[in-house]
Amino acid sequence: MAKFRVVYDYSDHGLVPTTFVIRFQTGKVKWDMFSLYIRIASPFQRILSEDFQDVAGISVFLEDLMINQEKPGTFGINLARIKHRYKINDLTNDEPLFFIIQMADIGDVLQMDVRNFYDWGRPE
Repeated sequence: MAKFRVVYDYSDHGLVPTTFVIRFQTGKVKWDMFSLYIRIASPFQRILSEDFQDVAGISVFLEDLMINQEKPGTFGINLARIKHRYKINDLTNDEPLFFIIQMADIGDVLQMDVRNFYDWGRPE
């Protein structure tokens, strides 16, 4: 099962979500699948940017994201593109894996303001 976290950073507008992180357990990414869909549901566990500096992961770009009208409230990740870009083979599943996605890219692909999904006042 994957775990979802949102990295927050300080800006002129206060604490804002900047990065969506998906952590997969060892062997849980199904690289033989074309895509993976993630349900947007809040609240996500919040972490601050200074707590997320030494994590290596796979960058998921805007062009890797997709939507499916038959799966509302979700966004998809094109695993085939990522597999090709990072030269991943089907045996690459021997350690935990992080997907790192910019919140602005998720907002762009969903064509909406994703800040509505976060409970800003919720303490850690």
